[in-house]
Amino acid sequence: TAGNYATAYDMLRHCLRINPNAAEVHYALSFYDGGLNSDSMALADVKRATELSPANNYYMERLAEAYIKTGDLQRATETYEKLYERNPGTTDLLDMLLKLYYQTKDYEKAIATIERTEKLEGSTENTAITKMHLLSMMDRKEEALQVLRTLSQEHPYDLNYRVMTGNWLLQNDRPEEALQELTYVLEQDPENSSAQMSMLDYYKAAGMDSLANVLRIKMLMNDDTPSKTKLVIM
Repeated sequence: TAGNYATAYDMLRHCLRINPNAAEVHYALSFYDGGLNSDSMALADVKRATELSPANNYYMERLAEAYIKTGDLQRATETYEKLYERNPGTTDLLDMLLKLYYQTKDYEKAIATIERTEKLEGSTENTAITKMHLLSMMDRKEEALQVLRTLSQEHPYDLNYRVMTGNWLLQNDRPEEALQELTYVLEQDPENSSAQMSMLDYYKAAGMDSLANVLRIKMLMNDDTPSKTKLVIM
């Protein structure tokens, strides 16, 4: 109950008066201050706990979280990096660092963090797509495109990557290259609705309204076209 919560807080404050250097008490107080008082007080608590017990990973992680709550993303990032130095190979920490570097728009370090993850676990669709988006935002277009092409090469039977490549090319004003990708997909799988939707975008961008209308009707009449796709077309 709220009464017990306040009583527990008072007991912790009493413990602190007995021993002001009890790191575990400062750490426990950070949770209570975060709920009863303010995030800045909680930060001061856990910061003191970390000073008193610098080797404690739990305190350090709580400190990083407290920095995030108070909006100090720079110190949060520095703290997570120190924590990762102590615990190399912990991908949860790399995930948090990636989010922080993304939030602070430090895209170079975000990419470096993805590459650290890939060294541990290998490249995945998620890491590759995230890297592609980061490279695109940094205007490193050829590198971004190469990430997609590599995915397509590594997974030749998954046509979704070819569709992704076609969409990226369309969005980056390279329609003829996009057409090559989409044509290849539709030759392999004529009823691929994702590729058909992308081809519709190509026809519209190229001013080929008659071809766009023919494809639209074909997709609407096809029982295999997903209902959500038909709604978008309509």
